[in-house]
Amino acid sequence: MRLCIRRGPGAGSIIDCERVRFSIGRSRANDIPLLGDWRVSRRHCEILRQGWHWILVDVGSTNGTCVNGRRVSGPTVLRHGDIIALGESEIEVLMAGEEFAGGSSPLHRAFGTAALAGTAILHLAGVLLALQLWR
Repeated sequence: MRLCIRRGPGAGSIIDCERVRFSIGRSRANDIPLLGDWRVSRRHCEILRQGWHWILVDVGSTNGTCVNGRRVSGPTVLRHGDIIALGESEIEVLMAGEEFAGGSSPLHRAFGTAALAGTAILHLAGVLLALQLWR
């Protein structure tokens, strides 16, 4: 996953996220420091990898964190193209390859878990129908 800072301190920067967990905030102690954005808490949020997914967690920031204009109230799965807003800063989520849609099959990457489950059900129905016709 990569993060592109679109607005705020460091605008135009692209960060390669190779670690499993990293923090974002106003303090230099963060993995991604947003120095000078006074509406961002010292330790504002974290992004962590769980399996194929990247999860955003607001860690008790004063002004909150939004993803695509909606305030985060708990752990939030990030997707390609999501916009994370904190303080005056905006960060775009960029994913590629396997992590693009959180799965390993091309169908899963293209359409997500629901399409994969639907395909499995249709396949099973086809097998059951074939068994009925074969008898």
